[in-house]
Amino acid sequence: MKWRVLITVTVGFFMLGMANISGAAEFPQRPVTLVNPSNPGGTNDILGRIWCSVAQKYLGQPAVITTSAGGGGWQGFRAVKRAKPDAYTLLPTSTGQLF
Repeated sequence: MKWRVLITVTVGFFMLGMANISGAAEFPQRPVTLVNPSNPGGTNDILGRIWCSVAQKYLGQPAVITTSAGGGGWQGFRAVKRAKPDAYTLLPTSTGQLF
């Protein structure tokens, strides 16, 4: 009985490990977009532009910042919400905009 459990657990861990290795892909395959939900020239915009300039060196892909201001940040939040959930669209924001 103990051997059966040990073998089952071992095979299960092996299968999980193989699934993780085979499904892995290099990130990023295309440009990363930061959506600024506030006005240009603000803190989020400045920090986002600094992040993009540094991130391009490490990611090997362009990092682009777009401004989608309006509605107290809702336009930017909606743009990120509607984007495909693949971590290529990011939202730099502050906690004040989340409440």
